[in-house]
Amino acid sequence: AACAAYSMNPGIIFDTAFWGQHDALAAGLVALALALILRGHLEAGFVACALAILSKPQAGAFALLILALGLSRFPLRRVVVASLAAAGATTLVFLPFLMHGTFGLSVVALFRSTVGGEPFLSCNANNLWWLVTGGNGYAHRDDVPLPGGVTARSLGLLALLASNALVIWRLRGAQDRDGSRTFLGASVIGMSFFMFATELHENHMMA
Repeated sequence: AACAAYSMNPGIIFDTAFWGQHDALAAGLVALALALILRGHLEAGFVACALAILSKPQAGAFALLILALGLSRFPLRRVVVASLAAAGATTLVFLPFLMHGTFGLSVVALFRSTVGGEPFLSCNANNLWWLVTGGNGYAHRDDVPLPGGVTARSLGLLALLASNALVIWRLRGAQDRDGSRTFLGASVIGMSFFMFATELHENHMMA
């Protein structure tokens, strides 16, 4: 039943069939990371988070929340071990690139495709920047300094960081036996990422 619900989810069908993207995979791994951490499996949760970011770098929007959950609910030793497990999984994924000497090129390509790859305010994403530009985000670059010297890209990232900080603060010390508050907080972060970050497409709404 779970597989059928996943395969027939309209958002996933639209994301994969129309956009040809795999945002559903990254979002699923983020959800898995949260579920694992809430059940006490911090190491596996950190690994799932690392795999989410490796499958779609935009999943990094949830990294601060997942790190904060680890630091607030587990001993520091467990957090260190979980971080090492995530680093090990990342190394394993990049092993073929390390063996063939293309690791540096791969990392640079990932970064450039995520930040500055399409340096526009909105790439057809119905978010804040789409509203500001009247649905014409492609006509405006996100790296042009605005009044005050700051760029729209920087403003978007700062707004996302502020959203993360607010969610983490609200979750601090809260009773969350069924995980509903944590997943609600993650949803707020996902919506904040889509609304405030620049260079986004409609498919990034999947998170």
